[in-house]
Amino acid sequence: MVCVVLLAAGLASCATPSVRRDCTSGGYRLLTEVEWEYVARAGAPRDFIWPWGNDPAKGCGEANGFDQTTLAAYAGMDTSGYRIFDPFACNDGWLNTAPVGSLAPNKFGVFDMIGNVAEWIDGCYTSTHDDIDEHGDCTRRLYKGGSWGTLAHNTRIAERITGKPTHRDDSIGIRVARRLR
Repeated sequence: MVCVVLLAAGLASCATPSVRRDCTSGGYRLLTEVEWEYVARAGAPRDFIWPWGNDPAKGCGEANGFDQTTLAAYAGMDTSGYRIFDPFACNDGWLNTAPVGSLAPNKFGVFDMIGNVAEWIDGCYTSTHDDIDEHGDCTRRLYKGGSWGTLAHNTRIAERITGKPTHRDDSIGIRVARRLR
């Protein structure tokens, strides 16, 4: 996982098909949205909101999101602008990013799919999953999974968070895939 990633640099060549080969010449690439959701779900039924079920409190062992640790650090913050304010009910002890492997992996053995840092995915923004293709709005990109500062309802597997490709944030990183054959 790499934090403070500027998508418009580094792996930005993945953004356009004409230069995608430059990014993938070593076999490395960003996951697509479909691949990311498959790995995050880790075999869980499609009606599960999170890999562990439909109760965010049951994910405290594997998700580093906005929890009681963060709430205590930001005590007194104005939450009136939030339509839903639902911190995780646990206290994982990590105010910001936790070292990889600090929490339990999912059922595929993959760490930090939910929380810790959100992950840029390959592909341009589309308004729904039904429209996923390479012809979306490339001035907006998607990242998934939420981060240490993300409320529970925004860490669900299907959540689609958008940002400009030039957006920098210490709560967004990347997860790469590599072609094995």
